[in-house]
This record gives sequence, C-alpha cells and structure tokens, in this order.
Amino acid sequence: MTVFILSQLMKRSEAFVFLALVVIVSCFWVSVMMLVQYDRHPSTGEVQWIRQKTRQLREPAWSHPVIHIVNTRFMQNQAELVDLARARLVLFATFCLPTMIHQTLNQKESTSPESFDPPFLWVVKVDPKLDAGVLQDLIELLDPYPQFFIVGSNTNYGVGNIGEGGWRGGEAGKSLLDDPVYAGNVKWLRRAHLFRDQRIVLETRLDADDGLNIRYLSAVQQQAMVHLSSTPYTEEDTAVEPSIIDAIQGDESSSLEMAKWMYWCSMSHLEWDPWVSLDSESLTTNSTDDIYKKFVPMRSTYCITPGLTLGASVGVSQQSLPRYQHTSVMLQSQQSGDCGLQPSSQCAVQIADPIISAIRSRTPTSAGMRGVITPTNADSVGNNKKGILNKLGNAPGFMDRLRNTIDYQFGVSFENLLMTAKYVEDHLVDIVTDNLRGQCTQGHSCKTSAKDDLQRVLDLAGEGAIGGQRTIKCPNDGCKALQ
Repeated sequence: MTVFILSQLMKRSEAFVFLALVVIVSCFWVSVMMLVQYDRHPSTGEVQWIRQKTRQLREPAWSHPVIHIVNTRFMQNQAELVDLARARLVLFATFCLPTMIHQTLNQKESTSPESFDPPFLWVVKVDPKLDAGVLQDLIELLDPYPQFFIVGSNTNYGVGNIGEGGWRGGEAGKSLLDDPVYAGNVKWLRRAHLFRDQRIVLETRLDADDGLNIRYLSAVQQQAMVHLSSTPYTEEDTAVEPSIIDAIQGDESSSLEMAKWMYWCSMSHLEWDPWVSLDSESLTTNSTDDIYKKFVPMRSTYCITPGLTLGASVGVSQQSLPRYQHTSVMLQSQQSGDCGLQPSSQCAVQIADPIISAIRSRTPTSAGMRGVITPTNADSVGNNKKGILNKLGNAPGFMDRLRNTIDYQFGVSFENLLMTAKYVEDHLVDIVTDNLRGQCTQGHSCKTSAKDDLQRVLDLAGEGAIGGQRTIKCPNDGCKALQ
C-alpha cells in the first residue's frame, strides 16, 4: 500500500514538473516574441528618445546652463539676385558681423578655458544656390570663428517664424545637421541639438543687415537665468536659487516667480540711413560728423526684429511655446497670460540695459522698405528723422556719445561706414533693380508700397535726380519695373 501511494505521488510530481516546464518555456517564447516584435516595430519617438539618452550618457553635458542660438537669414529664395546679394554682404560685414564678433560673452569665454562649448551659436542660413563668389566671400568672413555657421537652407524654424518647430523640439537642429554646412564646427551644432532638453533654450533673431549691442546677448542670458528654470519646470516653481539672485541682483531675500517661456527684444535702437540728408550733393562724405549724423536714435513701442528672443525653461515642450509676429509680441504675450508670470506683462520684456540695443540699416536693399528714406517719402519719414537729429544734435556732447556708442558698443568702424555709403550710392540702380525683382519671392515682402518706392527710385535715378549734382545713369534698357 505504501509503495502504491509513493508511486502515485511520483507520477503526480513528474506531471507537475512537466507542466511547470511547459509554462516556463511558453512564457520565455512569448517574451522573446514580444522583444522581437518590439525590435521590428518600435515607434519613431521611442527610438529617438533612447538614442538621445544613450548619447547624452556618453558625452560630457553642455558646458553652460543655456543653449543660445542666434538665427540670421541671407538671400534665402533669392539666389539669382547677385547685385542685391553683394550689397547685402557689404551691410553684413559693416553692421552685423562686428557686433557678433565682439559680443562680451565671447570675451568671457576666452578667459574660461575650462568651458568646452561656446556661450552662443550663430547660424547664418543662405540659399543653397547662392552665387559661388558671394558664398565664398561670406565663408571667408565667418571661417575664423568656429561657433559661427553658414548653412545652405531655405527652411526656417524658431523665433520670428509662425509655425511648428524650433530648437527645443529638435526640428531646427535636425534640419541643420541634414543640410550642407559651409562654415563652423558641426560638433557644437550636434551637441546643442543633443542637450536641448537639459538646458534653458534661447533663440534670437538677427537680420543680416542689422547689428546687436555687444552686451545684448549677455543681458538676455542674465535675465533668462533669473526667470527661466534650469530644472524641469512645474507649475509649483516659485523661486530660483538664492545664489543666482545674489550673483545678478545682490539681494538675498528676493523670491522670483519662474516662467515657462519669455520674450525679450530691444527697447531703443539706432537706424542708419544713407539718405537721411537727401538735400546733400552726395550720399557720401568725408566729414566725421556728417557720416555719424546718418544714425538716428529711435524707440519703438513694439518689438523690432534684431534681438527678438524667445526663451524656454527646461521641461517646457516645443508645443507650449507661442509664436507671435514681432509687431504683436508685447500685446499677445500679455493677453495670453500663459508664461507663468504675474502680471502677464512680464512675459515679454524690452531690454533697457544696454540703452541702445541694436542698429538697423535702412537702405534700398530692404525687402519691405519700412522706414527707409526715399525720394517719395522724404517729406514724411526723412523730415521726421532729421527732426530727431536736429533736436538731439544740439544737446551738449551728443555727437561724442553717439560716436562712442557706435564705435565701442557695436564695433562698427568709421572706415566701413564710408565704404558702405559709397557702395550703396555707386550701385544704386543695380541694387534697386534686383530688389524690385525679388519682391514677393517666398519668405519676403510683397507690399505694393515697397514696389512703388523702389520704382520711383529707379525713375529718379534715370533722370539723374538723385544725389544732387551727381548723375546716376540707368542701364541701356532703362529703369523699368520688373514684374
């Protein structure tokens, strides 16, 4: 009897073991099939996330708490307009480039060899079919500065562009890495793209014929460090670390709200217009006072394009960042009330220090011709600017302060100003003809008023009526509007 019972138990044990083995093997194969299936059909977002995190673990983190991208467009969708391109290149070399070379952030970087990455990256996008000679000249200007990039692309993301995509979302960085890069250290583009979700992201717009005060980028970054969170943002964020406040404001008791996003732009700027004295014999002059009197101090109630910046705290998605036209940034930011600051008027800030934040060149190379003095508007725009100059020019020491501002706060040289004014005068017909042809091309102005102004300039040039005693002749086919 005992033997029979033991034999039955052994049979049941064998059956149990067999069933257990079947269950284990089945679970194993189910798991294997799930892994195989996952490997074959992973979602794009999951794969990109895994790859990004893996690369982040392999590399040292971005050296700064901020990833700052400055975006500039040059002759996009206008590759065939070579005369216009050369004129814009002259303006670029005179006004835009020196202000970026001399940014104080660059000077701080040179004294901090332990910093691995640049304090900002400057991306200049050009039409991929840009004239080879113009492109080579542009490369030679930027090549000595590896944090300055020239990229062949007509696609734009980020601040100043109404639509989806930007640096935080990865669209801007991916596009740059897929496009031809003619100048700049691509390693820094790749790293800035890689660590975009771990740092405060700032995107600044700068037109190719404008310039920024050499302290402007530093001022924006300082404010971003105070008001934007360098750790994943939550609605409960109410203050930043006292050490950061101490460094910037020197107030240990301060408690500042944190923003999800913010806009910054220039409060006051200078406009350089070679036609600010249309009653003179020529656009050019060797007089120091006269060449500097072509700069008119201006203050705008809305955000101008040079220096327009959008910043995002860590943890804030691309979809959460608002896109506004530069003329409506102040109003729409306040109306949305969505940046996390109270009152909502703090969501967009005009930079008051430095006092003069930007330079805008206003010449017939401008696509929209807004604020450019022409023979057709000399009585309105021209007289307004001359009225400002006459009023300020009588103030003691004004011209000295103006010269010092241009020389030392923008790095714009007197010699380059003379050369640029002469170039615009000598090539006026070719410049205006090309600009007229370029009206309404993709991404550029399409205003009847701009076309009318350009056409009138051509007409008067053909009559020898521009430049006083200096006569500017049109080509053999005449100064006719090109449709």
